Amino acid sequence: MDRQDAIDPLSALPAQFRLGLDQLNQGHYFECHETLEVMWRGEKGPLREVYQGVLQIAVGCYHLVKRHNWVGATNKLDAGAERLRKSRQIIHFSLEPLIEQAEKLSAHLKQIGPDRVTRYDESFLPRKPFISL
Repeated sequence: MDRQDAIDPLSALPAQFRLGLDQLNQGHYFECHETLEVMWRGEKGPLREVYQGVLQIAVGCYHLVKRHNWVGATNKLDAGAERLRKSRQIIHFSLEPLIEQAEKLSAHLKQIGPDRVTRYDESFLPRKPFISL
């Protein structure tokens, strides 16, 4: 079977989750939060932690980009990355790229400090790929 015939395992993920990841990638952090909050609230199984972790990273980015809230940004980025790290055993894909991006952004913000939050380097914002298999 060649690459064109291979099934994309990401297509098995819920469409709303993929939408949320696309919104995160496009910098639509509030919209990502809204999309994933519906999923998070409705999920009773282990994916609840995954949805909440991605949601928290989106909220951290929102705090940074829209509100210039250093404390909110670093707290949510750290909480989201930690939640995703803890949920690695329950999913058949890896969100390691997103975890690493969130941690790098948080470290960058901690390095520049709260007084320079408006001068953050945009290249640290999460970008695809978020998922590895």
